[in-house]
Amino acid sequence: MAELGLAERVRVLGSLPCSEFERLYRAADLFAFPSAVEGFGLAALEALASGLPVAASDLDVFRTFLEDGRSALLVPVGDSGALASALARLARDSAARERLRREGLQVAARFSWDAAAVEHERVYEEILPLLGATSGRVEVLSAPRG
Repeated sequence: MAELGLAERVRVLGSLPCSEFERLYRAADLFAFPSAVEGFGLAALEALASGLPVAASDLDVFRTFLEDGRSALLVPVGDSGALASALARLARDSAARERLRREGLQVAARFSWDAAAVEHERVYEEILPLLGATSGRVEVLSAPRG
């Protein structure tokens, strides 16, 4: 940051409590996620759920839930020029931002707690007979909201 003369314009926030995440996502115009390695990409899903258009590295794990040009802009890993171009495009193109925002919200909805509970129930019902369980249906309760 100092080398680029950005030290006065960038704040490094460090670790934050979860309660701060939504406020920061809501204050942003877009979300850049130039990760080189990810296990899943929860931060990208949180950004989508907050209505942010996302520009991210083109990692296999992201391709499991993001589609380039539809729900996010995906750029080659480590290509800072491509990331800068994607961010500049989003900054200039309100229609692209809106399209990515709309599609991103739909993607995020597939990963809600309720959707996760339904999927867990489906998997349990599929594997329990294989384990010899014969007691019938599995009931999964959603976590209380609050």
